[in-house]
Amino acid sequence: MMLKVTSVATLLGASRIRRAVLEAFADHPGESVHGREMARRLGASQPAVSRVMNELQRQGVLVAEMHGREKIFTLAHTATARHVMGILGSVTDD
Repeated sequence: MMLKVTSVATLLGASRIRRAVLEAFADHPGESVHGREMARRLGASQPAVSRVMNELQRQGVLVAEMHGREKIFTLAHTATARHVMGILGSVTDD
């Protein structure tokens, strides 16, 4: 399922965690990270962060790869991911 992003509200929703995850990947686009590490960085619960990252994976914004038992996420090299990062950049540049 690809995400159809037509507005900032669609992109960010009401989730503080979703925005923080997107900003983290926007700040470090080539970085790979697992949910537990992202949760630690954000000071958020691991289940909530993993839920958001899995949703972003389903939407084509992130890709995931299994390394042993760890699911490692990276920003996808897709039009959807570029579009999302472009919208996020225009919001954070204000």
